[in-house]
Amino acid sequence: MVCFLVLGAGLTPFAYSQTSYLDSLKIELRKAEADSHRIYLLGRLTWHSIVNHTEQARAYNDTARILADEMVDTLEVAKALHYRGLLERFAGNYLEAITNLEKAGKLYDQFKEINGKAGVLLNLGVVFSMIGDYDRAIDYYYRQIELNEQLADTFQIGNTLNSIGSVHRKLGNYGEALAKYEEALEIMERMNKPWNWGLVMGNIGAVLHEKGDYEGARYHYKQSVESNRTQSDTWGVAYNLHRLGVLMQDLGKYDSAAYYMEQAYELRTELNQKLELAETMISLGSIWAKLGKSRQGLEMTHRGLAIADEIKAAESQTTAHKELSAMYSDMGDFRNALEHMKRYAQFRDSVLTEEKIQISAHLEARYESAVKDRRLAENELEISSANAKISEQRRVVQLSLFGAGAMLLVLILLLWVLSERRKRNLQQLLQLQKEKELVSLKSMMMGEEKERTRIARDLHDGLSGLLASIRIRFDALKHDFGALSTSQKYSSALQSLDEASSEVRRIAHNMMPEVLMKFGLVEALSEYVNNLTISGEREIVFNHYGLEQRLSAGAELVLYRVIQELLNNIVRHSRATEVVLQINRHENMLTITVEDNGVGFDPSYLAKNKGIGMQNLASRVEYLNGELNIESQPEKGTSVFIEINLSRIPKDHD
Repeated sequence: MVCFLVLGAGLTPFAYSQTSYLDSLKIELRKAEADSHRIYLLGRLTWHSIVNHTEQARAYNDTARILADEMVDTLEVAKALHYRGLLERFAGNYLEAITNLEKAGKLYDQFKEINGKAGVLLNLGVVFSMIGDYDRAIDYYYRQIELNEQLADTFQIGNTLNSIGSVHRKLGNYGEALAKYEEALEIMERMNKPWNWGLVMGNIGAVLHEKGDYEGARYHYKQSVESNRTQSDTWGVAYNLHRLGVLMQDLGKYDSAAYYMEQAYELRTELNQKLELAETMISLGSIWAKLGKSRQGLEMTHRGLAIADEIKAAESQTTAHKELSAMYSDMGDFRNALEHMKRYAQFRDSVLTEEKIQISAHLEARYESAVKDRRLAENELEISSANAKISEQRRVVQLSLFGAGAMLLVLILLLWVLSERRKRNLQQLLQLQKEKELVSLKSMMMGEEKERTRIARDLHDGLSGLLASIRIRFDALKHDFGALSTSQKYSSALQSLDEASSEVRRIAHNMMPEVLMKFGLVEALSEYVNNLTISGEREIVFNHYGLEQRLSAGAELVLYRVIQELLNNIVRHSRATEVVLQINRHENMLTITVEDNGVGFDPSYLAKNKGIGMQNLASRVEYLNGELNIESQPEKGTSVFIEINLSRIPKDHD
C-alpha cells in the first residue's frame, strides 16, 4: 500500500524523517502571537506528524480546531476536519475518517473551495478502496478528476489515474489497471515529475508481478528504485527494495530475496516508520527461515509482530501469525504452530469486519434518507406536472372552440409529443435500472470470486502445508517405533491423513483453478470433468467446437462457474450415470447444453423453490445477457440450454 498524504489537490509523499523541520515549527509556534498564524503552524505540525506520531498529531489537530472555532473561521474549521480525516485514515479508523472528510467537504462547498474539495474526494476514494468498497472509490476518484479538469490541474489528474489503476489492480482487472497507469505515466513524463513517475513505474511492476510476468515486474521495480534514488527518496527506495525482495521470494531465489529485503530493513529502521518496518521484518523473517536460519527468522518475525501489535496493524498481524505457524511446523513445534494458526484465522476473519459493519450502517442510513428525499421530490414533481398538464389541456379545449380544425391538429401533435417523451423517459428509466442491476451483479460476483480466492489460498498455503508437515512427521514415527509399521490403526490413520490432504487440495483447486487462468475455459473444464469421473459412478462426455480462440478472462470465469454449478447439481441430486456437456461457438453465438439421464424433476417445483445455487446460476447467465432454459421430467433426465450473444456481454467481460 503506497503511503501518501493529500490535503488540497496537492500530493506529498511522506518520504523521509523531517525531525529538524518539525523542531523549527515547534519553535516558531511558541513565538507566534496571532491565532491565525498559530492555526497555520498547528496544521503543518499535524501534517508532518500523521504517520509516525499519531497521538501528537491528534493533539495538534485538536488545538487547531479549538482556535478555529473560537475565531469563527469556518474555512480553517474545514481544514482542521480535513486533517482529522487524514489522521483517522492513517490510524485505521475508517468510519471517523469518512465522517470528518464529508464534513470538511460540505464546508469547502460553502466557500466554493474547489482545491480543498478535490483533496477530500481523493482521500474518500482512498479510504473506500482500503475497506474494499471499490465502486465508491472509483466514483470519488472520477468526481475528483472533474474538479481537477476545472482547475486545469493535469498533474493531479495523473495522480488520480494512478489511484484508479490501483483499484483495478486490486480487483484483478489488469488490463484496465495498466491502461490507467500508462495514462498517468505519460502525464508524469510530460510534466517532468520524476517522483511520481517512479511511483507509477513501481505500480506497473506490481501488476506484472501479480500477472506472473516476473521479468517485467523486476525491470519496473528497478526503474522505480533508480528514480527514487535520484530524488533522494529514501522511503521510495525502501518500498521498492521490499517489493523486489517479495518478487525474488516468489521465484524461490531466497538469497536474492534476502539481499533486497535486508537493504529495505536497514532503510526502514532508519526511517522508523513502524507500519512499513513491521511489514519488512515479517517478510525478512520468512526468507531467513527458507534459507535455513530458523532461529533468526523466528526472532525477526516475532519482532515484526510486536511492532504490528503495538500499532494495531491488522494485515501485518495476520501475515505474521501465518508465517510463524509455518516456521514452527517446519521446526516440529506443532503446539506453537497450531496456536499461531488459530491466531491467524482469528485476525483474518476479524480484519475490518466491525469497521465495515459500522460504515455500512452509516452509509445505509444516508442512503435511506436520500431515497426518501428523492421520492418526495419526485411526488412533488409529478403533482406539479399533472397540474401543468391539466391547465394545458384546459387551454387547449378553450382554444379548440375558436380554432376548430387547426387547434385539433395542434392537440393531436401535443399528445403525440407527450407520448413520445413518456416512451423515451420510460426507456431511459429501464436502461438505468438495467445498468444498476448489472453493477449489483458484478459486485456480487466479484465479491464471491474474491472470497473463493481468499479461502482457496488459506487452504492451500495454510492448512494444506500444515497437514503435509504433520504427515511427514507422522510417517517418520514408524522409524522410531518399528511396531507401528505393522499396526492396522496406524496405517488407517496415515491413510485418513492422506485423504484429508488430498481433499483440502481438491477443494482449493476447485474454488480457484489455476488452469483456467493459464490455459482457458476448455482446458479447465476438461480437467474438472476428469475429476468428476474418477470415481466411476458416472460417465461425462465433453464436446466443444469453435473455441480455438479464447474469450476474455472475465467471461471465461463466469462461464466456468455456470457450468461448474450445473455439473455439481447433477452429481449431488440427479443420480445420473451418463452426462453430456457441449459448448459450441459460431461467430458471436455461444451455446451450452448439459444433459443427463438422472431422476429428473417437475419444472414447476423449480419456479416456486429456487435455491441459492439456482439463483446464482440464473444471475450469472443474466449478467452475460444470455438466455437460460431448463427442461426436465421425473425419471427422464434433465436438459439445460444456455444461449449467449458474445457481442452483448457487458464491456467489462467482452
